[in-house]
Amino acid sequence: MVALMRAGMTPALRDRLRCADPTAYVHVDAVAVTAESSKRTKAQWAAATGTGFTVLDTGGARLTGSTGALVEHTLSPGYLTDLADDGTQFAAARIRWDGTESASLALHRIKLYLHPRQDGGQPQEVARWRVRLWAVQSHVSTDGYAGGPYLFLVPLSEYVDVTAGASAALVTFDFLGLRSPVRPKTIVCAGNPVAVGAEYVGHAVTFITIHALKSTGDPAGNVGLGYDTGIGSKTTAGNEITACVLTRSPWGQGGYAGGGSAGGTPRMAVETESFTAATATFEDAGNRLDLGATPTATVEFIVRGEVPPGTSLTAEVRNDANTAWVAFADGAVSTDLAGVGKNQTYKVRVTLTPDGGGDVSPVVRVLGVREITKHSLANLTTLEGPTWKVDPVSFRGEIGEARLTVIRDGEQDFQDRITELLADHDVGTLFFEVWIADPNLPRSAWLHIDTFVLDEYDCGDAGIALTLLTQLSRLRQVLPRPEFLTTTGATLQFFAATATAPARITRATGSFVADGYQVFGSPPTGDIIVITGSASNDGSYVLGEITSATVLSLAADENLVAEGPTSAPVLSVWTRRPLPYANATLKSVWDDLADNQLSLPGRMRGPGVEDATTQVTNTLRDGDAKRALDAIAYLAGGGNVSSQGQVKFVSMVDTQGIACAIPMEEIAVLQLSPGLAQRAPEIYVPYDWEDSEERFRAQVQGLNQTALTALGEAYIEPARVDDDIARWIATQALAQTVADRAIRYRGTGVMLWTFRSMYAWPELEPGDRIAVEVEPFVVRDPFTAASVRGRLWALGVVSAVTGALGQEITLWIRQFADLLPVYTTYDLSPTVRPSVEAYFTPVLGNPGQLAVRLAAPFAATIKYAVQDWGSALPGYGDAAYQTYTAPFQVTQLEAVDRQLAVYAEANGLRSEIRLYRIDKDTEPEATLTIVQYDATNVQPQWTADDDVVFVRLYRAKNGSGNGWPTLNNESNGVLNQANLVGTLYVRADGGSWDANGAPLANVIDSGGTARTGIGGTKWREGGYTTSDVVKCIVVPFDRRGDPGERATASLTVAGSGGAALTSFTTTQTAAGSSCGAPAEITVSWTPNGAVVNATHDLRIYRRRDGGESVLVKTEASPLTTTSYVDVVEDYGDVGSGIWYNWQYLYELVDTVPTVLDSGQADPVAIESTGQCPLSG
Repeated sequence: MVALMRAGMTPALRDRLRCADPTAYVHVDAVAVTAESSKRTKAQWAAATGTGFTVLDTGGARLTGSTGALVEHTLSPGYLTDLADDGTQFAAARIRWDGTESASLALHRIKLYLHPRQDGGQPQEVARWRVRLWAVQSHVSTDGYAGGPYLFLVPLSEYVDVTAGASAALVTFDFLGLRSPVRPKTIVCAGNPVAVGAEYVGHAVTFITIHALKSTGDPAGNVGLGYDTGIGSKTTAGNEITACVLTRSPWGQGGYAGGGSAGGTPRMAVETESFTAATATFEDAGNRLDLGATPTATVEFIVRGEVPPGTSLTAEVRNDANTAWVAFADGAVSTDLAGVGKNQTYKVRVTLTPDGGGDVSPVVRVLGVREITKHSLANLTTLEGPTWKVDPVSFRGEIGEARLTVIRDGEQDFQDRITELLADHDVGTLFFEVWIADPNLPRSAWLHIDTFVLDEYDCGDAGIALTLLTQLSRLRQVLPRPEFLTTTGATLQFFAATATAPARITRATGSFVADGYQVFGSPPTGDIIVITGSASNDGSYVLGEITSATVLSLAADENLVAEGPTSAPVLSVWTRRPLPYANATLKSVWDDLADNQLSLPGRMRGPGVEDATTQVTNTLRDGDAKRALDAIAYLAGGGNVSSQGQVKFVSMVDTQGIACAIPMEEIAVLQLSPGLAQRAPEIYVPYDWEDSEERFRAQVQGLNQTALTALGEAYIEPARVDDDIARWIATQALAQTVADRAIRYRGTGVMLWTFRSMYAWPELEPGDRIAVEVEPFVVRDPFTAASVRGRLWALGVVSAVTGALGQEITLWIRQFADLLPVYTTYDLSPTVRPSVEAYFTPVLGNPGQLAVRLAAPFAATIKYAVQDWGSALPGYGDAAYQTYTAPFQVTQLEAVDRQLAVYAEANGLRSEIRLYRIDKDTEPEATLTIVQYDATNVQPQWTADDDVVFVRLYRAKNGSGNGWPTLNNESNGVLNQANLVGTLYVRADGGSWDANGAPLANVIDSGGTARTGIGGTKWREGGYTTSDVVKCIVVPFDRRGDPGERATASLTVAGSGGAALTSFTTTQTAAGSSCGAPAEITVSWTPNGAVVNATHDLRIYRRRDGGESVLVKTEASPLTTTSYVDVVEDYGDVGSGIWYNWQYLYELVDTVPTVLDSGQADPVAIESTGQCPLSG
């Protein structure tokens, strides 16, 4: 991706730089520049002639594009309403870029059909829509994790907000408006192309997250994204759009599970631009290149910009005969160009050509010519530093200092290159250009890093160490600038002071006012005038008053000798006038300071502040230009930096695309802190400076109440905007804007993360937006109360880059919302919004119950609702809520999780609705009964919940089990192991299974006997006689081997035996047909002699694939009626080739009713016939 980085990084140089064995290196040239004329700024490029190109605020030009839809879908019969990333699943849109467009394709706009009031019976909540783009960086296999593939997403840009309307409409999100383009095809998903990841790995995939926000920044409800359930996806020329579902991964902040279908295609359009070649020309008398004089030294031509693969910049200069254009590359000299000599002026032009598909435009940044003397210092230098830095608090650009050591090559005859260079040139004319070069590439493919001035040097035996400074050092000039005023050749007359009039100087013609003389202050004090060439009045005098354009009156204690009229004397004044700016725009002040007050040479003057709306007022009396320019940059939201030999403004707060994304595998973290020590939850901004009173007449306070509540006060003193900045602020509106911005980005601290990259990033500079992946960071978000931990992506602004190779980078993470994927914004109102927490504790002696206590930090009404997990979250004021008055208990259900929704309200404000998940009861539980099967057989039988993996069954006969505990699970040791029947592995279908999942035909009892017929839920034993007492106990165990609450039962054997079935079987007796007759299953049973019609009922249950059991038949005459035909009608709705397991269970009950016997038959497998959606 290309952003506001240093211009000129080519793919060929990048490949030689960011690789395992780089050949690129730091190259230094010493250059003496006699003159330069170049086109760099917005104003200069606006003067070019030609059509088909657009001038950029940041300087330079790009092709003007024609916008069209790359892929779109125009139908939306339904809406996706779950758009909030609240920790559960949420809907999003997805683009898979499989078209033939260039990998450097820039995204222009995305249009989404959004409804701000999906339920017309409810009020509109949304105030603005927020969209963010994500690329799939990698895919990881997710064995055992439900919900789809596990994806690592990296942001493609900062978010784009659009104000919500009052009705459903296509909403346009413009990414071309960012200060740098979004190139979604530059990141291709990595990973193993296993089946679940085949749609991602090797493809460029973009997710679009859409969030609806209230005016407070809270998530808004009652919204929808239009989509079409009738089509799964829409593909045009290989590019596919579809709706999808994302779920925040439990394994870290940076991951998502999902990408599964949301059941349709969103109504949306993806728009890009197409380009045709265009030429910008500078050949008119007023805009051609002009060196000021005919050059005698080398003439070098310059053309630099961003050239994505497949595009080109063709620079040309008109030959001396004015008959043809001659192409040149960056760094070409006039002697290399046919018919081009050394001239004072040159006609030049540059042609911007898109890639072959017309999808991508190049950007030209600099076009120029210069007269130079160049000395290569290749292979002779070692460069340490510098650091290019913009402080994130003051936004002041740091003057970078580098140490360049140049060895003395050859014989020690003091004729080595560095000695001759310093001996033959005035140091004020020398500049040192630093490049990233490669010996295998032409100079036009090298990257210019910066140009330095020489500050000092230290001579040594082996070499000379030079101290170099960046171009920002040129701003350290005094302001206001001294002026020299003079009056010569005028006919002057001098008058001595009298009792009624001061000494005076008059002139016959001309104007002292036009010459620049001034009187200022109260009482008035004027310039000090120096008179030379007079007969009697040479000397210095204080001006008291400018009586008229032709009369100067001196101060009261000054006197002159009468003289003249005469034209011989000369009047002169050295003065520093106050420099006033009244209601001037930020752009006009920056431009005036750079161009007029500092007179920065054109080659050193880069793009400045372009804010032509915000107005400031100030009078500069005694200071330096850098502090003034820094103040204007601060108010514009950025800083001034040195880049590629020019001073330019970079924004630190606007929205941009991402320059690059650096994964954690490529960095070594040097500093990773939340920056709490620099937090400023409150800040004061004084404004309306009054010179005469030497004070500010007003101030505003910025207060980030959430930060103040969560983090406490800063422990030094409240922050205050520097006076140098505040003196420019004349209005409350601007002061409030500055305060709000400061507490937004500094309220919770100044997060500065420093890391070293294993690869070089020399094109990065302060102000660039990059994403970096880290893992060990931990912090609690004070706005969302979310725990931020583990692996995450952070979106930040480059604050500092150290070294020409750009491997040590300091990133400013501006707010918690940039710790991705954390999206919640926050309200900067000083009113405290309530918050609420829930605390859960087990209930002693009552498994399956949780005690819940709710708490708010101050007096607030707390509302709560308990529901099954997955239920629609009730909105504020819903009837499902109860008012909390005291701790309460929640039952953990066996089958489903529960959810607790809770919010607090106070002072007319409400907290966010917090959702807590209450897991279902996971303690293994079982119930036990013993039935008399017949005269000599008894049958212990049990049920177990779905947390039970196996049970241990103990049986005692005639008193040997006396004293067995019924609770206290840790007392297993008191159980007599001689009474252990065996261990049975239980599945939900009741079958008996071993530890490896294989079905058991029998279980070995404690005596070594194979007990046949032992199922997963019952056991039968014979040899009993009348009055025998049998006692049994089952101990359930979960998958971790932890025991649950044991269950006991006892039975005294009766002489006649108990009613029971001796067999229970199922058989498929009819197959179903497509859209025809359903399948039939016949259930058969054999009762024993104790079963009596009308006394005993047989209940028959059916379940599919281990699901919920459904009662399908109650037979009141189980003795005489011994079969039942069940019609299966709900198996044919998914297509053929799908097999279902149907299982039947029974209970034989008496009139109480008490279950006397129970059991189950083996499952029956039936293949679905499909085609016809049946019901049953």
